[in-house]
Amino acid sequence: MTINLSKKQKIIFALVILVIFGAVSFLLTKKPKNTGEETGHLPVQAEPLAIDEMPIIKLTAKNSGRELTLYVSAKQELTNNKIEYELIYYLEDGLSRGAMGEIDLVGGEGEKDILLGTCSRDVCRYDEGVTGGEVIISLAKNNQLHSFETKFAFLTSTTPYETEKLEISTNRGSFIVLDGGGLPEMINKDKQKILAGPFVITAETGSGTVNFETKEGTLLAWNQSSWEEIEDLKDLPLGTYLLISSQQ
Repeated sequence: MTINLSKKQKIIFALVILVIFGAVSFLLTKKPKNTGEETGHLPVQAEPLAIDEMPIIKLTAKNSGRELTLYVSAKQELTNNKIEYELIYYLEDGLSRGAMGEIDLVGGEGEKDILLGTCSRDVCRYDEGVTGGEVIISLAKNNQLHSFETKFAFLTSTTPYETEKLEISTNRGSFIVLDGGGLPEMINKDKQKILAGPFVITAETGSGTVNFETKEGTLLAWNQSSWEEIEDLKDLPLGTYLLISSQQ
């Protein structure tokens, strides 16, 4: 069957073919745009950090518990002198929220205030009933990417913090227990084994006391210069604690 086209129809038909051909060629040859933020020569993923290589992490409440201050202290030099964090927190109703960002380190230290809620046009809505969550820290060292996770919980007189090895409680006040991260000083790994921790306990007021109940092992407390063994586990000051077991 022969179809006779006028001159005008032939021109229109040819233009349509050219447009279709051009569009197909563009889609086949188009490559994703390379941006420095998304693909910028990310370090190769490495094995998890050992505990003696992890930065020290501290989490403190502020603004009546509506914000958290995340503090990081790295003992070793990091690529670009910064870390990335992802904070996930849980609410009493079972929902979860999150925030992520970067912290620049100066002299190996840095901190960031993280809002537990959202703000728009200077109007903020705060999440109520935050019970705890996780903080994932990512850092680059020696051109390799490392990540590790810590856990945190709000500790009150009615909500103790429990693990398989111990329980932390208080008679009054509101504190944050951060479970994980690096140590201010490594223990003797030939003679001692870490059973749990470190536990970094902080309060918005900066003061308060907590109680420990251990199911096994020995509790150590960091006294700003060394680890010391704790025998009386009641009414202990806020700080950093570690549960260890002596190896035979």
